[in-house]
Amino acid sequence: MTTITEASPKVAVQPFGIEIDHPRNADVLLACIMECRLRSALNAPKPMLDWRTRRNAVPIDVAMEVAKYPEVPGMQIHVNPAKCTYTVIDPLHGDEKLCAELVLAIRENDPTAGLLQKIDGVEPTSGTIDKHKMKTLCRELIDLLDMGFAKMVKGPKPTMKDVDELPGYYELNPGSRFENSMPRFEKDYQQWLDRLNNMGGS
Repeated sequence: MTTITEASPKVAVQPFGIEIDHPRNADVLLACIMECRLRSALNAPKPMLDWRTRRNAVPIDVAMEVAKYPEVPGMQIHVNPAKCTYTVIDPLHGDEKLCAELVLAIRENDPTAGLLQKIDGVEPTSGTIDKHKMKTLCRELIDLLDMGFAKMVKGPKPTMKDVDELPGYYELNPGSRFENSMPRFEKDYQQWLDRLNNMGGS
C-alpha cells in the first residue's frame, strides 16, 4: 500500500488536514490511496439538491432517518507534503461515549441489529507515498474542499498554485489498479494521444 521514497525538505504546501463532511452523508473513496474509504460526518438535516426544483431541500424520509442517530464526526486525512506522508484519523475511534450512543440508536432503529453490543471507529493508519502521488493527492483533497465534500481541520488551505509548485508530476489515473498503455503522468497524455492518432491514420 505504501512506497517509501525520499521527500523534498522544502515545499510550498504546509501540513494540512481535512474532515469529510459530504452534503448527503456519503462516504468518499480516495483515488490516490488504495482502498482508502473515508466516512462522512453524520448529522441531520443537511441540505440536499432537489433535482425537480434545483433548490436545496431535504427529503422528509431521509431527514427523519438520519435524525434518529447522534451526530458523528467524519474521518480525517492529514498530509505532510514535505515528508510525503499521510495519516487517516477517525475521531469516532476511542470515543466510548459516542460509540455507546450510536450502538443504542442502531439497535433502536434497526431490528436486525439486536445483537450488536459494541462498535468503534477505524484505527489510525499512516503511510508514505512518492512525490508524484503526494502532489496528486493534495490536488484531490483541495477538489473535495472546493466541492463542499470536506472541511479544513488543520493548517491553512493550500492554493492550487502552491500545489502546482510541489515537486513531481500529476498522475493521470491515480486510482488505476491495473496495468495499461496509458502514461503515468498527465504531462505525457497529449503526446501519447497524438501517437495513437498517428498510428490510426497510417
